[in-house]
Amino acid sequence: MNYLTSCLSRDTWVGKNYQLWNINDLICKNGYDGKCTLAAGANQATYPHQLGSGGNVAIENPTDHKVMNIEYMTGKPIPAVI
Repeated sequence: MNYLTSCLSRDTWVGKNYQLWNINDLICKNGYDGKCTLAAGANQATYPHQLGSGGNVAIENPTDHKVMNIEYMTGKPIPAVI
C-alpha cells in the first residue's frame, strides 16, 4: 500500500491505472473476484466482503487467463499451478 500511495500522490502511470482486487493468494484461487475501492488518504481498501476472506474465486474470463510465473534468467512463462 505504501508503494501505491506514493504513486497516487504524483502523476504516474500506476496512479492512473491501478486496480485493487480482493484476491487472497498468489495463484488467484482464493478470494472474491471483485474490485476494491480506496478512499483518498486511506491506507486500507474497502470491499463488500471481508478483505482477505477465503471465498473461492470464479473469474469469468472468455480467454481463460492463467496465472504464470516468469522463470528467472530465461524469462520463460511457466504455469503457476500445474
